[in-house]
Amino acid sequence: MKAKIINLGYQGSGITTLNKALEHMGYKVWNDLLPVFPDMMDDHLSPVRKKMSNYQVFSGLPWSNHYHNLQSLFGKENIKFILSVRDPEEWYESVKKAHKQYSHPVLKHLFKGRSASKKSTKKALIKEYKEHNISIMDQFSEDSEKLLILEYGKHQDWDRICEFLNVKKPNKLFPKLKDDFKKSSKFNIFSNRIMNKLSL
Repeated sequence: MKAKIINLGYQGSGITTLNKALEHMGYKVWNDLLPVFPDMMDDHLSPVRKKMSNYQVFSGLPWSNHYHNLQSLFGKENIKFILSVRDPEEWYESVKKAHKQYSHPVLKHLFKGRSASKKSTKKALIKEYKEHNISIMDQFSEDSEKLLILEYGKHQDWDRICEFLNVKKPNKLFPKLKDDFKKSSKFNIFSNRIMNKLSL
């Protein structure tokens, strides 16, 4: 049985490319959007848990901020973690541009009604982004075999990922994609139902 993979990186850090690469490797990636909220894995989401069992990969928010809950759900020994990182300034420019163009629940969560053009917003988001990445690295400092760090634009090839997951390299070129908020800008019926149940 394939291990579950949680990509702990935020949207805008290269997770679209990583998702496509993992699909080429035979993993089933969860692409349904869910709202981002503090008690994501509480009893209200029992239908999500059943559906999640059919998938192996969960990327970005909200999963990246709830990986402890996912460990409890699937078992720590059955999960591997990947952290996609990117230069903070480049990451901010990516999400700011997307925020101006698209309606997306992750972007709404990140900006929380703040103007993308304000310096205070930029400072706050970059601080949050850095703290998230540092906290992940600290968390896995004594369990490093469970975490793979992929740097945007540098580690986009099969070698590191396949070695980490102990799988063969696909007979395909490594995908070269950009994080695309537009393609996933709408909730599907299932996710809408969850949102309504939680009155968000």
